[in-house]
Amino acid sequence: MFADTIDAHIMGGYKFLMQSCMLHRVGLLPPNNSEQVAFAYTIFRRDDDFGRKQADDFKRAFSTTVDIEFLGVWDTVGSVGFRPEKPPFSTSARFIKTYRHAMSLDERRAKFQANPWNKHLSLPEVDTNIEEVCLAGCHSDVGGGSVRNEVRHSLARIPLRWMVREIFKANAGIRFLPNRLYAIGLNPSTIYPDIVDRPGPLPVGEHEIREPCRKELPFRPSIFGPKYPTAWDSEPRKTGPAAMLDSEEHEELKDALSPIYDRMSIRKWWWILEYIPLPLRRIRNGQSTIRLGFNLGKPRLVESQNLHRSVKMRMEAKHKYGKYKPKAEFRGKQTYVD
Repeated sequence: MFADTIDAHIMGGYKFLMQSCMLHRVGLLPPNNSEQVAFAYTIFRRDDDFGRKQADDFKRAFSTTVDIEFLGVWDTVGSVGFRPEKPPFSTSARFIKTYRHAMSLDERRAKFQANPWNKHLSLPEVDTNIEEVCLAGCHSDVGGGSVRNEVRHSLARIPLRWMVREIFKANAGIRFLPNRLYAIGLNPSTIYPDIVDRPGPLPVGEHEIREPCRKELPFRPSIFGPKYPTAWDSEPRKTGPAAMLDSEEHEELKDALSPIYDRMSIRKWWWILEYIPLPLRRIRNGQSTIRLGFNLGKPRLVESQNLHRSVKMRMEAKHKYGKYKPKAEFRGKQTYVD
């Protein structure tokens, strides 16, 4: 399932989590039994002993048991309205074999609070292979959608290549078209039939971080349009082997120095919500708490220990406004991964 609207893009990762939880809880209904969907959802929403017993009985009677081989999400956020509501099992999913999450370091909006993997104190420890990695950029820079499809280099290609590589590492059985892999700067021979260890990143040297460009933005009419220059220095995207430069490392360097499109700068009306009391999620030691308050553009608090190596590359590059520094606040010691 892929988002074809901005609303679907915003909610996509969260919906994937909820749908996977529902699949585990009530099973997969056959295609000719759609009249049971509403009842299945009612059962799914109950997170007490009676609800769990009902779900088990329902699954045995009507559904097929389903396990999730691989669940990969990009900057899953809890943008679910003004009243916080936590569906059952949204805090942990024991039935997912491999879970990967690419998270944004620079998103600040109150309605885009990070929704990392949380432990469920009342449930046993999970067997899921979990890895969450933080990357440079705001929500749509990490998840895609901040620039036009024709733009060759963007920050979003870095988490996309990372996710594809993780799929092959997990041997999840998902198949890809080789030409499409080339188009995102990934040589298929480096991930199949064997995963090839990545060489170190290229030196940043005198390269500079590119400025945001209006022509790269997807067309969305607004009276609050961005005041970006119209020059377009990004190359058009190609497919097949011709789509790549010398190596994935060259692609990575260009992508790492691509602009960040901060919606709070592009669309100033987002600031209105920062001055309205909203449910704010704070995560400490793997546990989340929700309180009502003003966000005021505060950065995310990141507990994940993994930063993608492209973050370090970006921090070493030149920029006319000074060196890049992630907006997120960190806890503990961070490790760079590829």
